[in-house]
Parts: sequence; C-alpha cells; structure tokens
Amino acid sequence: MEINDKEEGLNNTDSSKNVVKRKTLRTSDLSEDEKMILKTLRSYYKILQETKDVSYFLEDDTFNNILVTLMDDRRHSIITYLTKILLILTEKVDNARKIASISGLQSKLASATEYDFPPKVLKYLLVVQSRLESSKLQRNTTCRNLNRKMFYLKDAKQLVYQFDELNEKQRDDVEKALLSLKGVLSVSVDTEDLKCIVRVKEIVESREVAYRILTAGFDMIKQIINTSDGEMEVFEFYKDQLQDDNLINNLPQYLDEHVDIFNPENCIITNDDLRKAESSSKGWFSTITSYLW
Repeated sequence: MEINDKEEGLNNTDSSKNVVKRKTLRTSDLSEDEKMILKTLRSYYKILQETKDVSYFLEDDTFNNILVTLMDDRRHSIITYLTKILLILTEKVDNARKIASISGLQSKLASATEYDFPPKVLKYLLVVQSRLESSKLQRNTTCRNLNRKMFYLKDAKQLVYQFDELNEKQRDDVEKALLSLKGVLSVSVDTEDLKCIVRVKEIVESREVAYRILTAGFDMIKQIINTSDGEMEVFEFYKDQLQDDNLINNLPQYLDEHVDIFNPENCIITNDDLRKAESSSKGWFSTITSYLW
C-alpha cells in the first residue's frame, strides 16, 4: 500500500508537460497500529464514495466515536483520510448539521486546524469547519449571536456580507475563495439567510474580503455593519469596481523621465503653461485652479 500526495499543473516552458509533486509513504514505514487504522479509513472512504445517501452512517455511534477519536491523531496519513471522509459527510447541510452535533468533534477539529499539517490538509479541515458552523447557523437563527461569541479571538474582527441569492455551489466557491486569503480565520456561509460571516485578523481590510467574494462569480455583494448606536449601515461592492481597481493596481509605479507627459493636444495644462507656472510667483495649485474656475 502506498499513500500518494500528488499535484499536477502545466509547465510554464512546455504546456505539454505535467509538473508532478509526489510524496509517497510506503507500508514498510508505517507502524502496525497505523496500518490497521488506515485500512479501516480506506474502507470507509471507498464505501462513502459509492454511497448516494451517507446520512445513515451518522446514525452509527461506533462510526461517530471513530471520527472523534481520530481527530486527535497527528499522523499525516491518518488525518488525510479522515479529512477526505469528513468532506464527503459534510457535502449536504443536513449531514453537516449531524456532524456538528457529535460531542467533542468540533473542539478537536479546531485544534487540528492549528497543527502543522500540510497546507492542502489544513485547507480542507477549514472547509469542513466552515460547513459545520454554517449548518449550525441555519439550524438555530435565534442563537446566532451566542454562537458568534464562541469564535472571539484577540486582534480579530468579524465581517458580515449579504447576498441577493446564494446556492450550495456558490457557497462552496465562496468558502474556497476566502480560505485562500491570508489573514482569514474562519468562514460561515448561510444559504438560507444569504449571509457570509468572516472572522479575520485586524490587518485585513473589508474591501479585500468583499473583492475575494466577488471573484467567486458575483456581480455585487453588500457589507452589513451594525453601528454602536444600533443603526445598520450597508456598503455595496461591485464587480466593476474590482476590475477598475485591478487596472489601477497594474499601472507602473514610476514614470519614465524620457516620456513627454504633457501632450498639448489632449491635456489641460500644456508644457508652455507649466513653464510659466514654474516661473510665476503663484503656486502649482493656484495655476490648476485658474483653469477650473
């Protein structure tokens, strides 16, 4: 038995070649205990892949206990298969809700996300965590504020965004887009309430988060802010703004001194006017305002 961590992509110099990164863990490198656990997880994973309705697995207390127990494991091979299983189990909101109700699982999942696992494994652990939190928000909207308090972190802030429409496919796209943004701590996307709750580090700007959501295929997103006096403010971000900002960000950071910046045919102030302004006692700002008023 071999466990492969394989990624494929196109080589920049030759589009016909694949760049393959492979990390292979051979059976001989594993302990007997690890071999037995992996054999069990591989069997569960294969069955889940071939099963249309996986909800009945969650009615099995033994299966649930395995999930909770192995979430404490820090061996990469085991947590990799466990994560794959959890991704299948949480694809549907109802199943994610059942997973979230398993005692002790979420706290252990949170601890696992802080461990030094490979980036790909951490990414999918965060996806699972996001799905579980989203399912809880949908289940009990009256306790939403209480649930949010559980995720208080020092030097972190919470951002809330509102969608006009949102399906499960879009929810997954938003999760992936946000989890790839540096500084994002957690993501909860509610397809019923049409809201996205994001916890980020203080240094992350709300505009960065909004624009990352827009890249998931939306034309507009609203940010909801509750002020200290109880009022609600709404800020709208548009896809067109994102494109305009990208154009601005792609402009050169310097101007070539050999380029004739002022063209007399299409500029407000010509080179001759500029020379007169420099020799005049008036300042640059006064010269500009004389053309505007």
